[in-house]
Amino acid sequence: MSRSKGEDRRYHSARMMRLLLEHEAGDPAKYASLAGELAKETKAAGAWHHAREFWTIKALWHRRAGEVVEERLAAIAAAETYVQQSQDRLINQTAAPYMHAAGDLNFAIEALRRIHGTQERVNELHHRLLDYEKRSTSEFHSVDSGPIDLNEPATQAKQKVKGKSFHDAILTLAFMMNPTDFAATRKMAEERFKSPIFKLFPSTRTNALGKVIGRQSSLGASSPEEAEGAILDEMFDVASHSWNLHAVGVIDPARQQIKEDHEVRINDFRTLVINNPLVPQGREILFARGLHAGLLGDFVTSTHLLIPQLEHALRCVLEANGEVTSGIDPEGIQREFDLNTLLKTSRMSGPLVKIFGEDFVFDLRGLLVEAFGANLRNEVAHGLLSVNQMYSYASRYVWWLTLRMCCLPILARMHGSDARVDTADEGI
Repeated sequence: MSRSKGEDRRYHSARMMRLLLEHEAGDPAKYASLAGELAKETKAAGAWHHAREFWTIKALWHRRAGEVVEERLAAIAAAETYVQQSQDRLINQTAAPYMHAAGDLNFAIEALRRIHGTQERVNELHHRLLDYEKRSTSEFHSVDSGPIDLNEPATQAKQKVKGKSFHDAILTLAFMMNPTDFAATRKMAEERFKSPIFKLFPSTRTNALGKVIGRQSSLGASSPEEAEGAILDEMFDVASHSWNLHAVGVIDPARQQIKEDHEVRINDFRTLVINNPLVPQGREILFARGLHAGLLGDFVTSTHLLIPQLEHALRCVLEANGEVTSGIDPEGIQREFDLNTLLKTSRMSGPLVKIFGEDFVFDLRGLLVEAFGANLRNEVAHGLLSVNQMYSYASRYVWWLTLRMCCLPILARMHGSDARVDTADEGI
């Protein structure tokens, strides 16, 4: 590494310094200086990920040497690369620049919060974040039918939660709208199929890597199962536009207003998850952290935490209702059913529909495990999504669905009735 004088700096040098740190070897002064040089070079090149890595390594060398002040400054420099990256997106006008810049600022704020004496900078970036999030709502404004003005529903969503206590605002957001109307979506899908173009050109669906993961059957397929599959595929495609509109026009504006009104902490979600029959015992903190992250706009964290916990929670709900949620394979090994099985097989989805309602289960299925929906669970589980792709309408909508599910028992207690109480206003 020293002999190369920085050759192959972005990969080899970082990896080697990490190994030295792990084995408590190397001269801290020498390698802190080298890490600082590499951080500045990669920063000048706009390679923010690498600059961040080298600033972090520099901080670790200073920690080894007991140099507290230098460690803090390097850690701050690492956090600031997120801010610089957000500015890059705006200058270069990448796709949805304000949405992605807001995601960068979320990471910056979280990193700075872990460093003593940075509250003033955190507050400054928080105000900038709120501005970026507001601007991001204009970056998603059209569907197949043409431009749709989301300003009015966004304003209404904000007004409905504005000035309320955190608890009341969260409940209002959870029930501000209903899940996708299954019957109405089916009708729209069937209307689409009346067009001759659908019969001639069945569509395909690709994943984040551009690979074909789904091919729609023809409505005139030989078997009723294939014809029904074609309609379901089209229903998920229809619903995806609705999920997008609701995420941008309702969920995000209300979420941002709650952030503006309250200094929200993870502990604020305790009342939603503690002693909640839909949150398995021992998983409360995971739900709380996921919900908190989503409210702050950190959909990387919320998506990774909430989807597997949703999967486990659905198994627990089914087991509590007398269903067996595992099977024995040919080798005699008992395996838990995953979300694909829970949501796509009638044996498991039927009981879930009775418990949560057809609309809720349809949304979960389309968002999480269907190729013609968002397929979020499978793409996240297999590592197919980049950081930017985590900030999609699907991640926002899944966060809201999880919030709604956690709030159902609270609403049931308030109404003294069945949990499937529809209190939403008219949606978009």
